Amino acid sequence: MVSNVEHPLSYLNDMKMRTTSSVKKEIFILRINGLEPEDAATVVQAESNSTVNDVIQEALSRAGKGSDSVEEFELIEEVIMNKALLGIDEQPEQRVLSPQEQIMDVVAWWNGKLRKFICEKKGDDPSSRGWCASLIKKGHSSQPLPQP
Repeated sequence: MVSNVEHPLSYLNDMKMRTTSSVKKEIFILRINGLEPEDAATVVQAESNSTVNDVIQEALSRAGKGSDSVEEFELIEEVIMNKALLGIDEQPEQRVLSPQEQIMDVVAWWNGKLRKFICEKKGDDPSSRGWCASLIKKGHSSQPLPQP
C-alpha cells in the first residue's frame, strides 16, 4: 500500500547520526588562606585531576599575584584545632604538600575533619628551610595528617 502522507521524521533517514562525546568535569571549590590580608580566603576552582601547583597558580592569579612564580610558594595542609585544646607552646599539625600531589586526593583523606589550606611564600632563612624540609619529609608519603 502506498501512502501519500510523508512521515514527519523522514528527513532523519537520510542523515548520518553524529555522536558527540560528553565529558563531564568535576569542579571543586577550595578556600586557600594566606594570600589575602587579614586572613581572608582566596576561593579557587579545581578539577579532580588538579595538582597542588595548579591550585597555587590559580590562587596566585585570583589574589592578584599572578606575576609571582608558583615555585616560590608552597601549599600547607593544616588541622584546625580548638585553641583551648592546644598547649601554650603547641602548634597545629601541618604538612607541606608535594607540588605534583593531586589536590582532591588530599581532600579525600580529610573525611569530614576540619582542615584548611594555607599558601605561603617559601622562606629564605635557614630555619624556615629546615622546618619546611622536615614537614616535607614528615608528609612525603601519600598518607594524610593523622585524624584528631
